[in-house]
This record gives sequence, structure tokens and C-alpha cells, in this order.
Amino acid sequence: MTRSIATSFLLYSISWSSFSQDTVIYRSNIQTEAKVLEVNKDEIQYKRYSNIDGPTYTVDRSEIHSIKFSNESSISDISSD
Repeated sequence: MTRSIATSFLLYSISWSSFSQDTVIYRSNIQTEAKVLEVNKDEIQYKRYSNIDGPTYTVDRSEIHSIKFSNESSISDISSD
């Protein structure tokens, strides 16, 4: 019984980590939970976490203050890169 509970917990933990999300923080302090697809010289592309199969959003870098990635790293003040 204990082994099956431990196995269930392990599988739950693995599946939870596969649904990690990034946070896009706009200069206006609006935060959007997202999956960032691309950060290039002029713009950022992401999908909203609440609709991961939905449209891809493209935003000018100048509109974004920072991005917090699911692996705990972040990019701050990205318009100056």
C-alpha cells in the first residue's frame, strides 16, 4: 500500500512539473501566465497558459518589463538588450 502511494505521488509530481509556466510582466505591471516560445531582437512570442493550444501572441520587447521562466531564471528590463 505504501509503495503504491509513493508511486502515485511520484507520477503526480512528474506530471505537474511538465505543466510549468512562465510569467510575462508588462511595463504596465500586468502579469500574464504564459509559455514563452521565442525571444528575439524586436519581439517576444508566447502562448497564454490558460489556452496553450490557442493563438500565439507577439509583443514588442519595448512593452515588456521582464520574463520569469519556469526554471526560476528571469530576464529583466529586456528592452535594453
